[in-house]
Amino acid sequence: MLTISRLAKRFGLSRSTLVNYDLMGLLKPSGRSSGNYRLYDERDIARLDRIVALREVGLSLEAIGHLMAQNRKDLLVQALEAQLHSLHREIGALRGRQKKIATMLANYGERLEERMMDVDQWVALLRAAGMTEADMCQWHREFELRAPHAHRDFLFSLGLEEEKVIEIRRQSLVKESW
Repeated sequence: MLTISRLAKRFGLSRSTLVNYDLMGLLKPSGRSSGNYRLYDERDIARLDRIVALREVGLSLEAIGHLMAQNRKDLLVQALEAQLHSLHREIGALRGRQKKIATMLANYGERLEERMMDVDQWVALLRAAGMTEADMCQWHREFELRAPHAHRDFLFSLGLEEEKVIEIRRQSLVKESW
């Protein structure tokens, strides 16, 4: 059993954070010492580990409490998918800002090294490597079949809008397309 101070230190949290989790009902201690100090067992430690992981991916304490109370994998997956989708939108917005800054710097005569890869640069790179349109289609098809989620994330990383990502993924599965 760990005291609140030892548990807080172990996870890099403050004691007040753990007290707050207790008051919210997120993490109740399994016991109390003779001096009425909170004590946490292995199940509590595992629960805190899960809480910390869910906070690190950006879920609110309210959402975490709901998910843990329901204890349903489908709801957790749904929440994580929604969070991932939100991050893709944020990354897209940041890429847009990045492009604007690069354009502004270029307009001021600053020579920029290539710092980001967009879809046009990626296609040019593949063509320079000798890939034909058919080769690129096959590349997308293999990527979609072997790692569909990674393929989706990669397409978003190029700054593509969601509709274009959906279209490319759909076409990847049709052998005669493109």
